[in-house]
Amino acid sequence: MPPLSDLNILTTSHVWDATPWDYSSLRFLQFRADGTAEFTYGYGQTIYAKLPCRFELLPSSVLRLLYSDPPATQTFGRIALTNQTRQKEISYKLVEEDFSGVTSVVARPFRYRWKLDLSDSPFPSGLQFPYDNPTTYYGHRVREEPSPIEIAALRAREEFNRQREGRASGD
Repeated sequence: MPPLSDLNILTTSHVWDATPWDYSSLRFLQFRADGTAEFTYGYGQTIYAKLPCRFELLPSSVLRLLYSDPPATQTFGRIALTNQTRQKEISYKLVEEDFSGVTSVVARPFRYRWKLDLSDSPFPSGLQFPYDNPTTYYGHRVREEPSPIEIAALRAREEFNRQREGRASGD
């Protein structure tokens, strides 16, 4: 099988997740085959940025980003893009390697097949966030069957909920 192109690798992952181990984190990138992308930065119950852009892969593993103005309906406010911050070029590296762990709070295992390392934040220069702004993202999540222990725990939870609902309805 021929090797996958960088464009194919970037655009065939549903999302590129920066912090899959942190249940409260919502920091991810989405690349589409038509050259559009959307970058999201959230934490807890707040979305700080959801930024549309166009992207292009240049020679020597350089990612060119051309940011669009976000919709005015975003509750976190408008991002003021200038001629200097509307475009950005950053180096990238795609590495095929398994990365796995367990998500906090819900204790769900995860496993990814690719890592995307960026030389700088994928967000426009000057945009500030209250938490760290990662430059490593994980893509191509592997969907695994739940283990026998997870299946037993899910069944026990379902049974508990059925019994609780029965008591609440007076059965």
